[in-house]
Amino acid sequence: MLSCFAAVAIATFVGTKTLQSNAYEANGLLAQNVEALSKPEANQRIKCYYSYHYQQGYQIVYCGTCKYVQGTFDFWASQHECDR
Repeated sequence: MLSCFAAVAIATFVGTKTLQSNAYEANGLLAQNVEALSKPEANQRIKCYYSYHYQQGYQIVYCGTCKYVQGTFDFWASQHECDR
């Protein structure tokens, strides 16, 4: 009877450790996926404008810096692309 109890205890311990190990590996993989998806792709081309004016509530990408600025493009402004 004691040997059956010991066998069940060992099996429970091993099963618990295996599940914890798999859960840890899954969390690590999830974190890597989230990190990879949150980074922009290298050399990503985005639309930008050289000519813009301030307008609250709008944002565009300014070609001079390839970063977002608050405002909107001027109606005569031509669209370009920059590397992000």
